[in-house]
Amino acid sequence: ALELALAHPSSEELERFVSEEIVRRYPSLLAPLAPLCTGAARRALFQGLLRHGDLLAEARRRLSPELFGELVECAVSNRNVEELLSAALLSGEFDAARKLLGLFARVHGTAAPAALLADHLATASTAVAAPVARAATEEDAEKDASGYLAHLFRKLRSSEPTAVAFTRFAEHILGNASDG
Repeated sequence: ALELALAHPSSEELERFVSEEIVRRYPSLLAPLAPLCTGAARRALFQGLLRHGDLLAEARRRLSPELFGELVECAVSNRNVEELLSAALLSGEFDAARKLLGLFARVHGTAAPAALLADHLATASTAVAAPVARAATEEDAEKDASGYLAHLFRKLRSSEPTAVAFTRFAEHILGNASDG
């Protein structure tokens, strides 16, 4: 079925097939199929890998560095870096997390990662978490890239599996930024 879909001229239909059939029904095939596909099919496979965050470690092992870099670029361009950043933080790969945020900053024109983290930590330590304020910032997150990152930082900082790693990462980044 995949061969037939790949031969079909409509990239929208191909992307829909990959998203609806392969990503949904056969997530274990996402990483092995990525090198075999191009264009819309590969982007759909990458989006599936990002949705199934637990498959990112396998993707990192199975994909060539160039192809994994393409996955990262796809995530950054679509403002979908949560799973990649979480995986890097949880595995202690702070330099990979810093590079991911640096690429995000360059692509979307946000402030440098250290400045965003410092701003987030300063805001988080003085802010009162009111539901109205939270709703407004979630709305902002959809509008601009800095808002997306602020929302993501808040989520990582308050989530049980990533809270400690996020704090250590922020200390690492801010410590390095003040050293140089």
